Amino acid sequence: MNFYANPIMLEFLAGIGLGIWWRSKAVRRSWRWLAIIVAGFFCLWAGAARDGGFPLTALGATMIVAGAIFLPPLPHNPLSSLGDASYSLYLTHVMSLSAVALIWRHLFVHLDWRLFILTGLTASIIVAMIMYRAFEVPMTAALKRRLSRRRVPGGPATVSGAPAP
Repeated sequence: MNFYANPIMLEFLAGIGLGIWWRSKAVRRSWRWLAIIVAGFFCLWAGAARDGGFPLTALGATMIVAGAIFLPPLPHNPLSSLGDASYSLYLTHVMSLSAVALIWRHLFVHLDWRLFILTGLTASIIVAMIMYRAFEVPMTAALKRRLSRRRVPGGPATVSGAPAP
């Protein structure tokens, strides 16, 4: 019961529910969902301010995610670009932060630690975006081209490139 009642499992189930709801196309996208997002942040705040506030924080998080997925799409969303580069960020952030910490320790140790956090975050994002555009995008395109050449028209793709029996 400890596993299934774990708050992260309940949040996961809420995410599945939102995904099903979104895919059903039963809800129209609207800017009114901004109000739900704001209410979700108030729920998060209220839940975090009290001991045992998990139901409120879970509700708040669910409201924020629901609001975000039901808002109309933005023409160019910088956070979408960061989301595209998230795997590169995952792979490079430790090296980026280590480099910033090494430089910081020798040159900027007297500066406020909050500036270190801002610098480390900025450096991590810049390195991730560079790696995404210079390595991940071209590599993904090359792999897709290679895989599409191996597919047999009218049949499933196989590892050896030969038609499936």
